[in-house]
Amino acid sequence: MKAEINGIVFEGQASEFIEMVLALQAGKSVEKPKNAEKNRKGKNFGAPEWTDAEKRILWSMKAKGSDYPEIAEKLRRSVDACRVKCSVLRHSSETKKLLEPPQHIPKKRHPRKFKTWTDEEKKYVLDAQKKAVTIGEIARNLGRPKKGTYQMLYQLKKTIAQAGQSA
Repeated sequence: MKAEINGIVFEGQASEFIEMVLALQAGKSVEKPKNAEKNRKGKNFGAPEWTDAEKRILWSMKAKGSDYPEIAEKLRRSVDACRVKCSVLRHSSETKKLLEPPQHIPKKRHPRKFKTWTDEEKKYVLDAQKKAVTIGEIARNLGRPKKGTYQMLYQLKKTIAQAGQSA
């Protein structure tokens, strides 16, 4: 369906709206379009859908105290669109999932990995090994990977054995 006003051609939903307005101005009665409710609740009348990134920006800027014109300019959306979307987000149950950081922040598994072994750590490895403490427990106590702890124990035993042979 097409509608023309002042040489501008409108198609689709816009043309239906324009025809309805022209009919009302002429004093004619107008029926509500069949798909009016669907359009109102559904799509944004041709505006692109809000991306997750845009929603995050909108929410964070509003939380920091930015006003709607400033947010609208940054997102290249209308002020009303930003205001409505913010209201929808405020009352949405999905907002928490979408906008909050993930609950599981991975911790550094081995904080001492790739660090130089100190003399105290080396001494602890040898003492703990003599007391029959497992490699896993030693590694956990030192904050080092199990494999790295095992390799250090092997190097220490090798060094002690070589020192014993040369003496």
